[in-house]
Amino acid sequence: MVYFFYIGSGVVTLTINGTGFTSDMEVFVGKENCSNVIVSGDSLTCDVDLEKRGTRPVNVYVIGQGKARGNATYEFVSEVTGISPTNGHLAGEYFGY
Repeated sequence: MVYFFYIGSGVVTLTINGTGFTSDMEVFVGKENCSNVIVSGDSLTCDVDLEKRGTRPVNVYVIGQGKARGNATYEFVSEVTGISPTNGHLAGEYFGY
């Protein structure tokens, strides 16, 4: 399973849960190499560029051994959750709710 958290600096931190992770792991989201890979027990985190919106496959590799089993995808969707101010003037015209 892959989780993602926006950390506000142009990247999203992915958390990948599984077993058998080692310090010799590489993670790719689509064709992009995930940076700052950190393994802790049965989870692995890494940072992916926030500009990579859409759905992409996530592949985990053990260096020198090959691709880890399992399939996962990453999807980042932009969402507007509010606007401020909610009323005012725009090009001489008033708008509001």
